[in-house]
Amino acid sequence: MRVFPASKILYRLLHLETFIAIIWTFYLALTPLFSEVTSPLGLVLDILYYIIFTFALWVCARGISRGKRYAQAPTLLINLILLGVAYYMVVEKVLWYSIPIGYFFGLLAILTLICVFIVIAKSNKSKSI
Repeated sequence: MRVFPASKILYRLLHLETFIAIIWTFYLALTPLFSEVTSPLGLVLDILYYIIFTFALWVCARGISRGKRYAQAPTLLINLILLGVAYYMVVEKVLWYSIPIGYFFGLLAILTLICVFIVIAKSNKSKSI
């Protein structure tokens, strides 16, 4: 199967998102060492969620690099959710650093969504009879 240049960029963006999710998972796992946890069960469930999320991102990146179509829809969905999270971070201004992080996540999600749409369009053209 032919791999398009947009899919190479998308592959790298998905690896960046996977790396960020791994860092966030380790941060959550180390949180009890330097602060008081008010909900241990919530923390464990968050860590479990991010482990699954990171694995899903990694599988999507692998599928995109191999030109597989099964990775396109989950990649689109994950980045639409990330765009919503970025919007919430910017609008709600929970902490002083949430605005730059929100803008970064928003830009990352928009770039990834553009690449996903290009890859989907190219793969649909190449599959036509």
